[in-house]
Amino acid sequence: MSLDDEINEAGREFPIEKFKIEIPDIPIVSSKDSVISAIKYIEKVHDNAKNGSGAIVGIPTGFVDLDKTIGGLQGLVVLGARPEINMSAFALNIAEYASVGYDGFKGCKVVYVKPGEDHAFLTRRMLLSKSRVNLNNMVEGFLCERDYPKLTNAAGKLANNENLKYITSFLSMGTLQHHCEVLQESEGLDLVIIDKLQNLDNFKPISGSSSSMYNRVQEIKYSLMEMKSRGIAVLVLSEMKKKQRKRDSLETDDLRDWGILEYESSPILLLERDEENFDNLNSSEVFGVNINVRNNYWGKHSETINLIYLSPYGRFESATKVGY
Repeated sequence: MSLDDEINEAGREFPIEKFKIEIPDIPIVSSKDSVISAIKYIEKVHDNAKNGSGAIVGIPTGFVDLDKTIGGLQGLVVLGARPEINMSAFALNIAEYASVGYDGFKGCKVVYVKPGEDHAFLTRRMLLSKSRVNLNNMVEGFLCERDYPKLTNAAGKLANNENLKYITSFLSMGTLQHHCEVLQESEGLDLVIIDKLQNLDNFKPISGSSSSMYNRVQEIKYSLMEMKSRGIAVLVLSEMKKKQRKRDSLETDDLRDWGILEYESSPILLLERDEENFDNLNSSEVFGVNINVRNNYWGKHSETINLIYLSPYGRFESATKVGY
């Protein structure tokens, strides 16, 4: 066989197409287009304020004072709380408001992610919260006659809510990103709530070198930033460090795995019990809660929002809304 024949044979066995590197298309935005987007954003803020809806350009949380401070949920937002505060209840309240809508807001597409939880349990919590039915009465089987119409009314609204979906399987951040992108392209997706960061498969105990965990952490950061770049707002719940300061107010470095989100997230919402105000409310069932807003690039860098927590219903309310 001649040299030319050998070269041709090698070409058939190992076609050059196999060795081509696929380079993905990436958007390259001109300064002009970027300025147009910036102006549209500013006009939206102005129009919202002019129409009385406030300078809210993100997704409304349902808590007026909070929305005025952060402009609604947009980009990557982190939520943490002391153990005595049920931050999952707070996140479910936001999921309800954002998906069902209220006060002229029609609602948007929301995915609530809680690995290892029964979706029916989450729906029960939301149902009892929306209907203001005592959770303990339901658990003990002592619902009052007046509870049933409230439950029926709330159930009707939630049953007709096609905006909210649950993901309760254990999965990695990369897998979650993939499913969210598919949902966004097929049905639309505006908000993802991850309850909570440490429940993702990326934090499962693994054997091997520390570089393996490093790669998993990098996957979380990359996936969150990719979702953010696609216009999906992400609310991430995070545990607090066990040895957090007890006497001082919570700060961002009290969050577990804070290094993963330190530079990408804004704002940070830290929930803790209000020990100074609402003395007449301080009990195990109804008490004041502060949202300490940190790293807020939207407006005031730091701010405190007052809420009231109605523990029997798993319901948070703005302090100004309920008259405190």
